[in-house]
Amino acid sequence: LGDASISFYGSGELNIGGCFVDDTITNSGTVEGLIRGANGDDTITNTGTVEGTISGGTGDDTITNSGTVEESIRSGPGDDTVKLEGSNVEVDGTINGGEGVEDEGGDTLNFNMSTTDQDEFDSASTAINTAIGNGHADGNFAWNGGTIAWINFETLQNNLQIARALLVAAAAPAPAPAADDGGGDPSSSSRSTTTTTTVYSDANISVSQESGSDALYFYGENGDSDHLIASVSESEYSGAGAGQVLVSAVDEGLGVLLYVTALGNDRFSVQYYSTADGSLLSNTVITV
Repeated sequence: LGDASISFYGSGELNIGGCFVDDTITNSGTVEGLIRGANGDDTITNTGTVEGTISGGTGDDTITNSGTVEESIRSGPGDDTVKLEGSNVEVDGTINGGEGVEDEGGDTLNFNMSTTDQDEFDSASTAINTAIGNGHADGNFAWNGGTIAWINFETLQNNLQIARALLVAAAAPAPAPAADDGGGDPSSSSRSTTTTTTVYSDANISVSQESGSDALYFYGENGDSDHLIASVSESEYSGAGAGQVLVSAVDEGLGVLLYVTALGNDRFSVQYYSTADGSLLSNTVITV
């Protein structure tokens, strides 16, 4: 049998199953049963309601859920990716990456969800980052009036987003490290060229570490100029436990939210959001 493409928009007591190659199954209605892939590399997308379980079957499957699954999600054998997207995600059972024979990549769970609740965002992000920092692929957190719980994933991706409505402006950031350019004009740059080392940099954010004090400085890039958002001293981050939020600061001038979480072992999750639409601009893990 060849590839199958199945789209369901209605409501009914039925099960939806794939064939034997690479199936595409999309549900935007209400399935009063289960959705199950077969032996190929299946793509399953749910934006509606599935009253039973979503199962990927064997193969390297991609399962995306932005709706409601009243039982569990099981990706099955293979290198699978499960994506949770949007603001109305609900999975009443456990999201299971599966055990058994795996290829090199393993299973990935991508939390690409959004909320307007700062406390919900903070607790969920802490739970995910703690699991990443501890090297464990099992965990859970409260979300959307329920619980998101997962087991048996080798890779977790924290792409949580918070809507603009509840972003709270932070206090003014700490001053930048003093420039020491060997006699030049220290006002010529907002950051030193000789006393700091760049730990990470992309089009939206850069992180520097100051020599001697080991303090971390987080800059937003704005054209050709550097803009300091926040800093964290060595004493603050060296004793931070996995999941501890080190920075949650809004820079209204740049229109961004900087969110830094400790992962343990001198590793940190650095996330950078637009306050205009809550979109994730940068998401990286740094080690100092």
